[in-house]
Amino acid sequence: MVLAICFTEPETGSNYILGTDFRFSTRAHRRHDGSWVLNGEKRFISNGADAGAYLVFACTDDSKPARAGTGAFLVDRGTPGFEVAEIHEKISQRTINNARLHFDDVVVTPDRLLGDPTAGYAGAREILKESVIEAGATTLGAARAAYEAAVEHAKGRVQGGRPLIEHANVACRVADMYGELEAARSLIWRAAWAVEHDPAYDHRLGTAAKVMAADVAMRTCLSAAEIHGGVAIMLGHSPVEKCLRDCLSFLHSDGAQDSLRLRIADAIRREPAIAA
Repeated sequence: MVLAICFTEPETGSNYILGTDFRFSTRAHRRHDGSWVLNGEKRFISNGADAGAYLVFACTDDSKPARAGTGAFLVDRGTPGFEVAEIHEKISQRTINNARLHFDDVVVTPDRLLGDPTAGYAGAREILKESVIEAGATTLGAARAAYEAAVEHAKGRVQGGRPLIEHANVACRVADMYGELEAARSLIWRAAWAVEHDPAYDHRLGTAAKVMAADVAMRTCLSAAEIHGGVAIMLGHSPVEKCLRDCLSFLHSDGAQDSLRLRIADAIRREPAIAA
């Protein structure tokens, strides 16, 4: 079955990315028999309408911030009180639905609590540390397709008496696209190696790889669109328009770009000062 990981909420937005002193608005209350009752709402949840199981992060202790008062619960599709309330319409990644989920007195048995009832959020970062790297790699794949389409078009399309690629402005665009894609790919590979092999893995590396890849992907797709001209905005006439739409979503997928930048900056701020 497909799994949906349920972080994002209407009220909390990117708070879980920023690591600020917040609490999830979805609540979990423990009953006398040890079971838990979930109430709240999640939105923009990937695979939300297709999943068979849902990993739901909910506040278990209102007196503590999310990092010390959040539990992770496994909820089966079809559990009474659980509802897929809306499937969001998107301009990109349309084969992966995103949905709004509603929890109304959803009862889960004690065995569906994963780990410590207050450490769910704190542990998620370690479990999901590969996710941003995968996001970066995915958007680079779409950008590479746009680049290859642009090169093919530039070599075959004749304007001003010669192929586009022989015009200096187009040639410079193609060269920049190539260089930026290779640089971003190298950072993705470095982060992917480190997350598997480095015991002292630096989370900033994967986060930076995603930020760099998403920015490069957008610049690449926009340049590819410029090279194609009007064809790029005609639905179905060029693969570039779909690549552009898919890459656009990764400015937010796995964390908005500036939220991730702030996470990196916060880690840098916490580093010990370098002795003069």
